[in-house]
Amino acid sequence: MTTIELLQSMRETLASPSAWTKGHLARDENGEPIAPLSPAAVCWCATGALAKALDTQGYPYDGYHADEARDVYKAILDEHYDLTDDVRGSQGLEDKVVGINDGEWGHDHLLTLIDRAIYHQQHPAAVAA
Repeated sequence: MTTIELLQSMRETLASPSAWTKGHLARDENGEPIAPLSPAAVCWCATGALAKALDTQGYPYDGYHADEARDVYKAILDEHYDLTDDVRGSQGLEDKVVGINDGEWGHDHLLTLIDRAIYHQQHPAAVAA
């Protein structure tokens, strides 16, 4: 699965505010934390949505298939740093995306980052412009 396909799958999973959560990878209909691949999951954080996207392609739930996950996290973070005054810091890529998901920016910001990352993956020349 390409970075674009993973981002598109994440976008589809997280499209509705009711399908997004903070603080846990996923939650069930009662708001209780649950594994992101559970059939009972009804909302996900960014990392949980990525785990779900990878799982649909047969990748094991074991660190979210490191190379593909790294590329997705990097694409999202590049957009975040382009839009905000946030400092790049020494956190790992996943930790930083978790901080964005669980921090002050909210669902709309996360979707904007994913949308922009998809666009720039599809139109790499637009990044340099």
